[in-house]
Amino acid sequence: MIPTWLKRLTPQQFRTLTFIACFFIGAIIVTGASVRVTGSGLGCPTWPKCSSESLVPRASESHHGLIEFGNRLFTGLLSVSVIVAVLGSLIRTPRSKRLIWLSLGLVFGVLAQIVLGGITVLVGLNPVFVAAHMIVSCLILSCAVILCVVSRPTSTPALRNLFRFHRQSLVSALTFLVVIFGTVVTAAGPHAGDENVERLNVSVESVARIHSLSAWLLFLTVLYLIMFKRDRTRSLIVLSGIILVQGAWGYTQYALSVPAWMVAIHVMLAAILFAAAQVYWTTCLNNSK
Repeated sequence: MIPTWLKRLTPQQFRTLTFIACFFIGAIIVTGASVRVTGSGLGCPTWPKCSSESLVPRASESHHGLIEFGNRLFTGLLSVSVIVAVLGSLIRTPRSKRLIWLSLGLVFGVLAQIVLGGITVLVGLNPVFVAAHMIVSCLILSCAVILCVVSRPTSTPALRNLFRFHRQSLVSALTFLVVIFGTVVTAAGPHAGDENVERLNVSVESVARIHSLSAWLLFLTVLYLIMFKRDRTRSLIVLSGIILVQGAWGYTQYALSVPAWMVAIHVMLAAILFAAAQVYWTTCLNNSK
C-alpha cells in the first residue's frame, strides 16, 4: 500500500522540501568557504577520489583531507535534497509545469557545480575557477529561493514577471554585483585554499575598495526605495539590515587583517544577503499583476 503523501503532495509540504533545499545550498557555500580559509582546498588532491589510492581520506593523513572530504559529503546531502524537491514537484497537487522546470533548474545547477568543483581541484585551485564556483552556487541559491517563494500555498506562480525589469530587479542585480566583486577580492586575498596556490594578480586594496563601493551603491539604492519610493516591504527592510551587518563585518575583518574565521562568517552573511535579495525580488514580482 503506497502512502497517500507519496502519491500527492500539498503545496505546503512541497514548500517545506524547497526550504530544505535552500538550506543545504546556502550551507554548502559556507562549508566551501571553510575549506578555503582552513587551507584544505587540496586536502583531497584528486577528484572524484580523495587520492589516487583511496576514495576517502586516510586516518594517518592531515585534517585537511577530512575537511575537504566532509565538504564533498555535504554536497551529497545537497544533491539528495534537490532530487527530493524535483520528485516533489512531480507529485505536487495542483501540478505546476513552471515549478517542475524550476526544480529541474536546481538539478542542472548542482550537476554543473559538481563538475566545476572537480575541475577546480584538478587545476590546482585556480582563483578564477574558485570564484566561478562561488558564483554558480549563488545562481543555484537564487533558483532555490525563487522556487521556495512561488511555491507558497496561496501563491500564483507568475514566473513571467521574473523576466521583466523592475526596481526589484535592480536590487537583485546590484546584490549579484557585490557578490561578484567579493569573489574577486577573495581570489586576490590571502585565503587561497592552499598556501602554494597562486593568487589573482591584482591589487587586493583596489578590488576591496571596488567591492566596498558596490556594497554602498546597493545600500543607497535600498535606502532610496524605502525613503523616497515608500517601499516598506518587510523583505526590503530585512535586506537593509543585513546589508548594514555585512558591511560592518566586512570593514572590521579588513581592519583586523582578514582573519580566517571572520572570512568564513563573511561568506555566510553573503549567502544570507543574496538569499534575502532574491526573496525581496521574487516576492514583489510574484505578487504583481
